[in-house]
Amino acid sequence: MYGQVSKKVITVYANCLLWIFCFVFEIFRYLYQNGQRVLEEFNQAFDHLPLVGIIDESIFCAHGGIPYSVAKIEDLYKIPLPLPEPEIQSKPAWEILWSDPVTDEEFNQVCQFKNQSTETGFVDNLRRSTGYYFAEKASRNFLKANNLSHIIRAHELETDGYRFRHSGLLITVFSSSRYCNTNNKSAAVFVNSQSNNEGFIKVIALET
Repeated sequence: MYGQVSKKVITVYANCLLWIFCFVFEIFRYLYQNGQRVLEEFNQAFDHLPLVGIIDESIFCAHGGIPYSVAKIEDLYKIPLPLPEPEIQSKPAWEILWSDPVTDEEFNQVCQFKNQSTETGFVDNLRRSTGYYFAEKASRNFLKANNLSHIIRAHELETDGYRFRHSGLLITVFSSSRYCNTNNKSAAVFVNSQSNNEGFIKVIALET
């Protein structure tokens, strides 16, 4: 389940706590007795959102990370819609929502602590107690298997609004500034596509 991005906007499925702290509050603040019905309608709409966007058949965009249980983009077509209970309905969907990239050093430390193999490039995510940590090896394998160039994801607060990982193959972009009363900046990504394969990705830090 993914969307090909061209001259359109595609919103992907996410699992952000700001939804609870801000959006729900605003609904009930302004809609009063209609708040519950409107919230349910939003939830039903979000259950139909794609998990992944692919920009120019080259850049993998998702909320959390890459899946462990499947290797090919084509397998994501098998994820059911709507998706009100991703943890129950689809293991790959849950992994995409909750997984995080780590450095090779961090990865090896966790593998040693958990007594797990480093072979796959994935290990249990200790910070979230669900999903996986994935190392640069996993990112490279996933990109190669799907003929992709980069991974763009969110899911983690970054002080500057963005962070490059895995030798620049993966970019974390956090678009919500001052998240939960912190002083973080927000960021956005601009992808310039050119027919001669000389396009570029530009990360823009936003002062908001």
